[in-house]
Amino acid sequence: MKRKKTHNLSADKIDLITSEMMAASSTSAWTAWRDDPGSQSVILEFPAGEMWTPGIRGFLMAWNLLGTIETGLPILDTDKFSAQGLEGKCRVRCSLVTALLAARELPKFRRAIYSAK
Repeated sequence: MKRKKTHNLSADKIDLITSEMMAASSTSAWTAWRDDPGSQSVILEFPAGEMWTPGIRGFLMAWNLLGTIETGLPILDTDKFSAQGLEGKCRVRCSLVTALLAARELPKFRRAIYSAK
């Protein structure tokens, strides 16, 4: 199976898409936004030390139950997490909506969202 090429969304792009999501969530446009682009599959990565961030505790429990979180991955030179690389990183395959909601709880430069679009 051929793997889709993904690209890292910039911090500004994550903030912009999050603002669009929040604006749509309080209107009748929510269902359309949630279905596209919100349902697209993305990859969320963050340093393992962020697992102790209280705001993502519920996400971690759900991802663990679903078996969608990978831990113990090495932090690469191409990762821009403001981390030394000793702790490793976590990777989660989830919807864009879930990634954005979790990313809101993580420090801006300790998160990455990869999208095929």
